[in-house]
Amino acid sequence: MNGPDEIRSLADAIETLDRLKDEFFDEPEWTSHKFPFGLWFRGHSRADAEWGLEPRVFRRCLPSPGNEPGCWDETNVYEHLKLRAPSHEQTYHSTFDWLCLMQHYSVPTRLLDWSESILFALYFAVRDDPDMPGELIALNAKHLNRKSKKRPTISTAESGHVIIRAEMATTRSLRKLRMRETIKKALHEDPVDLDDDWLECCRQPIAVFPRRLNERMVFQTSVFTLHGGKVYSPEMKLHYAQYDRIPPPITLERVEQENQGRILKRYRIPQAAKEKILDSLFRLGIHEAMLFPEVDRQAGYFQRLWWYGDKD
Repeated sequence: MNGPDEIRSLADAIETLDRLKDEFFDEPEWTSHKFPFGLWFRGHSRADAEWGLEPRVFRRCLPSPGNEPGCWDETNVYEHLKLRAPSHEQTYHSTFDWLCLMQHYSVPTRLLDWSESILFALYFAVRDDPDMPGELIALNAKHLNRKSKKRPTISTAESGHVIIRAEMATTRSLRKLRMRETIKKALHEDPVDLDDDWLECCRQPIAVFPRRLNERMVFQTSVFTLHGGKVYSPEMKLHYAQYDRIPPPITLERVEQENQGRILKRYRIPQAAKEKILDSLFRLGIHEAMLFPEVDRQAGYFQRLWWYGDKD
């Protein structure tokens, strides 16, 4: 391999996985599960992505006309989507389930995508921006949860920690958040983890294994970090007094800094290696048509597979 923090081929990726086993597997929280359960991956096509590991709904630099900084009205995004997609109510019941649906159809949410497969994450790291270096990121999900919710277990949709962070998407008012029956139930069912300081605790991101309720989530082996807190625009702040605002998010990078590199590992992918890796993944059956099973996403695969250039 060319360097401990660089990936130039699929062989390098496999070697990286072997090293991660040595680095993460010797921790106490791995003892109840076989490796690599809880080791998740994410790919960035640009190693210098300005948003880092912030979920899209919290990002300040948005692709608006003129690249004007701003923020999403997260609550309106959530409620409006539910009004426009009522046919999904038979499948998606909880707030967290709805956020999962929104995330996989490019609606901005407080979720950040990860995969259990290093190869799937590698695909997303190399498929775009061929003239820029990419990045592969490994997440020790169990260690993140040890720090964010005092237990190394991976959360599920029923967890009080998940319910509280998800419900933060549905309201701008701290008073209304506290009054929700879902919040009261969550605090009652997770009394050990969620004490009087639950609001401060729930500003931090946690690792969640979702119900994979659609084919895309199944094919991509989707898992998520669910981020807490709330971002308010200057206009929103005029309508909500400081005491009635949900506190701001604590970023994944900040949790990582406080834990001295035990949560995240980053690997650079040189731009010169992207095309070779993408071609190798294609030969292994990892491509757009496999990861995005919807009919409208098959075109890219067909064009790559059945195009014959003059030199062919």
